[in-house]
Amino acid sequence: MAGRQTKNIVFWAIIALLIIIGAFYFFWKKAPQQPEQVFCTQDAKLCPDGSYVGRTGPKCEFAACPESNFLPKGYGLKTYLIEKVLGSSCVKDGDCSTPAQYMMMSRCPFTSICLKNKCTVVCPGHE
Repeated sequence: MAGRQTKNIVFWAIIALLIIIGAFYFFWKKAPQQPEQVFCTQDAKLCPDGSYVGRTGPKCEFAACPESNFLPKGYGLKTYLIEKVLGSSCVKDGDCSTPAQYMMMSRCPFTSICLKNKCTVVCPGHE
C-alpha cells in the first residue's frame, strides 16, 4: 500500500507542477511586450504652406502637412485675387496643395484654397 500512496503523491505533484507551469506560460504570453523601438531619419518634407514636417510613427512616414493656410504677417484671405482654378476637386482647404511653380513666384505668397469645390490658387490681399 505504501507504494501506491507514493505513486499517488508523485502523480498529483506532477499534475500540480504542470498546472503551475501552464499558468506561468499563459500569463507570460498575455503580458504586454515592449514595442520595438524605431529610429527614423531626420530628413524633412516641405509643405505647401512653407512649413516642414519630419518622419514619425512605426513606418517612419512623413507627418501630415498642416491644413490651415499659413500666410506671412500682413496677409489674409479676407480679400484675394484668383490666379488659377486647378482641376482637382476638394471639400476643404486642406485638400488642396499649391503647385511648386506658384511657390517660386514672388509676386505674392500664393496659396491654394477650396472655392466652390475646386482647388484654386489665390494671391491673398493685405490685411
